[in-house]
Amino acid sequence: MAWIQKRLAAYAAAAENPLATGTSVTLMGRPFRLEQAEEAGFTDDTLLLPKNEPNPKRAIAAACRLLAKEAFSQRVSHFAPLLGIASEKLGKITISGVNCRWGSCQAAGGDLEFTWKALFCSSRDLDYLTVHELCHIKHFDHSRSFWQAVESLIPDWRECRERMREVSRQLAVQGWRPTQ
Repeated sequence: MAWIQKRLAAYAAAAENPLATGTSVTLMGRPFRLEQAEEAGFTDDTLLLPKNEPNPKRAIAAACRLLAKEAFSQRVSHFAPLLGIASEKLGKITISGVNCRWGSCQAAGGDLEFTWKALFCSSRDLDYLTVHELCHIKHFDHSRSFWQAVESLIPDWRECRERMREVSRQLAVQGWRPTQ
C-alpha cells in the first residue's frame, strides 16, 4: 500500500510541473531551460519555444522535434557502423509524436522513426532505442540473434527498457497525447 501511495504522489507531482518560460524540463537526462523565441529551436541547454504557439505542450513538442532529429541522427551515424550497417542500407529518419511506441524500423528501406517523447528518457536509454531499431535492419524480428546484436553494444538493455517503461507511465500521467 505504501508503494502505491508513493507512486501516486510522484505522478501527481510530475503532473503539476509547470511548463512556463524560465522553468526547465529534463531531456536526455539533463535540464533544458524553456525560453520563448520567434521560432522553435534549441541550444546546448535551452529549448526555444515559438512565441506564436499559445499551448505550452505544443510549443515544447515543436522544439523537441528538432532536438530529437539531431539527437537520433547523431546516434544512428555512430551506432550503424558498429553494427556493420552500411550507410546505403539506411533510409530516412523521421520524428513523430506517436504515443504507442518509442520507435520503429522499415527494414526494407532502412527508414527509422522515433517519437520526440523519447527525449524524456536518459541519454543511455536513447542509445538503447537507437541500437534496438538499427538491429531491426538486420533482424526484422525479436529473435535470439536480434537480442544478441542489441546486447553486443548495449549490455544493460534490460535496465534501459525498464526505465523507458517508467518514463512512459509518467508521460501518460502528465497528459501527453499522440496529437501533441
